[in-house]
Amino acid sequence: MIIGFNFNKLNIERKKPLVQGMKVAYDLDISNVSDESFPLADKNQGVLTMEFDYSVKYNPDIAEVVMSGTVNYMLPKDEAKKVMTLWSKTKKLPKNVSVPVINRILDRCNIKALELEQDLSLPTHLPMPSVNVSQIKQEKSKTPDKHIG
Repeated sequence: MIIGFNFNKLNIERKKPLVQGMKVAYDLDISNVSDESFPLADKNQGVLTMEFDYSVKYNPDIAEVVMSGTVNYMLPKDEAKKVMTLWSKTKKLPKNVSVPVINRILDRCNIKALELEQDLSLPTHLPMPSVNVSQIKQEKSKTPDKHIG
């Protein structure tokens, strides 16, 4: 269970004017996992702190968004030891831990990146829903279903 999320670094930089055909790429990396003592955790619970780095790059070297932070994940102490053993050997996390952690990081970082991109007038790194004229015409031309009853 995720019990904490913190940003440690938020950085956005626009280096050059926007160009036609630029590419946007994003990356997420869990760089470190450590076993932490957490005063509010039950004695049978372990808390893992996962450090992450998230970036959005507008290429060729036009702009960059960089974020770093931590996620605190609580689980039974014996499971926490297994996760730490796996991490120390392979630098990987089991799916039952990595999936909710990565989803939380993506949720928080994508929203923050969208906000920062707007501040610097950069195009969004994710496709945003939009309406176009042909969709509106199609919706108006549909006849309503006949309902008897």
